[in-house]
Amino acid sequence: SVTNKQISEMALSPNGKEVAFVYRGDIFATSADGHTTKRLTNTPYQERMIEFSPDGRSIIYSVEENDSWDIDKLHIANNKEPYFYASTIIDKTPVIATDKNDFQPRYSPDGKKIAYLEERNILKVYNTVTHKTVTVIPKGINYSYADGDQYFTWSPDSKWILAKSNEGTFVRSDVDLVKADGSGERRDLTQSGFDDEMPKWGMGGKMMVWISTRDGMKNLSRGSQGDVYAMFFNQKAFDRYNLSKEDFDLLKEEQKKDSTKTKSNKKEPLTLNLKNLDSRTKRLTINSSLLSDFVLSKDGEKLYYLAKYEKGYDLWETEPRTHKTRILAHLNSKRGGSLETDKAGKNIFVLAGGRISKVEISKGKVKPL
Repeated sequence: SVTNKQISEMALSPNGKEVAFVYRGDIFATSADGHTTKRLTNTPYQERMIEFSPDGRSIIYSVEENDSWDIDKLHIANNKEPYFYASTIIDKTPVIATDKNDFQPRYSPDGKKIAYLEERNILKVYNTVTHKTVTVIPKGINYSYADGDQYFTWSPDSKWILAKSNEGTFVRSDVDLVKADGSGERRDLTQSGFDDEMPKWGMGGKMMVWISTRDGMKNLSRGSQGDVYAMFFNQKAFDRYNLSKEDFDLLKEEQKKDSTKTKSNKKEPLTLNLKNLDSRTKRLTINSSLLSDFVLSKDGEKLYYLAKYEKGYDLWETEPRTHKTRILAHLNSKRGGSLETDKAGKNIFVLAGGRISKVEISKGKVKPL
């Protein structure tokens, strides 16, 4: 059984009903309640860097075979079977296989493109429809010291990518905004001189959140303390985010009473205002700490983060609007890990110390998978 704290990665399905994970170099899938687990690969190769496709029926991953890293895909063969953990036949197909090291694949939200790394520091985008590949961050911008030290993530409209960037230096990291079409358009958003990393899109693309060491204690040998910051690409969203709790509650009441407004399911195109970004940037955490990962609620009203202050890593919760902060779940993990929330925003799946747990947000109840 998988009980000896050796789970190295996890990925939550889009519907939140199952979790894929890597254990001793193979891929497994388990139901979200942990009752049913299925082994998906059984090879002499190392498989890692897993991610579900947007429809949840495929898992893309990196595999070390044929003298280099390649990118393969697992797919549920039977259309009537919705989950990997309960599937009967799983197809395996190669996606990107060259003589170079190609790994760390990430699906675009529309499922039509895959961003990945070539030779550990060149960011490319592969189009699954046209089978064409473009370079979005060329060689010489980033430097890799170990597998997994690069980070990038898609915008909700699949047109932009936020990426950790060394900007041609060894001593710091910034956050870059790059066009995913290969046009070469790239902008350094942070320019702080400190380490800025793990950028994530928030509130439907109206802002980004990331970790910066600008205010934390510095430690050159074992890492520095960091904080979670927010940068808004929309002035209206930023003004709304800065309202006090009282003013925000009044605004919500006024919007409820306004019967003249009609709701529309049509999504507005993502427009990024990149002017005066410093004036639309704010710190979300109230104390610097050793941060492992974080997730922001869909409405941006709560931030959850895996942090170590004194002993081990615990799961914390803060409300940026009121600064109310508490420990949501005591984990006391010696090692950090990763966080993912389910689609309903009711549970957080935590990988920490080599084990996966599900935390019920409303109660802070921890259930090991």
